[in-house]
Amino acid sequence: MKIGIIGVGKRFLNVYHDVLTKFNTELFVWNRTNSKSKQYCDSYNQNLISNLKEFENLELDLCLCFIPSQKSYDVLSEINLKCALLIETPVEDQRWCNKDNVG
Repeated sequence: MKIGIIGVGKRFLNVYHDVLTKFNTELFVWNRTNSKSKQYCDSYNQNLISNLKEFENLELDLCLCFIPSQKSYDVLSEINLKCALLIETPVEDQRWCNKDNVG
């Protein structure tokens, strides 16, 4: 399974990382701070994404977003994902997105 990861902060590393790596998944990781995502990808042998637009061409099965809700509007409105999207951080307003593919 190919999964996009947006944000590799404490919540991702402490809660979701272990679960995702126990399954047969290939992770594609982007973080606002490139050095943080590079450090994660180098440590865990995952795929580094340098630009959010790269997610559009990866044929992902799922994309998981772990960024603060106030930032998710700006970040996620820049890309057109062709897969389901799970916004882990509570979402205050979803008027900007297609709710059919958002959980």
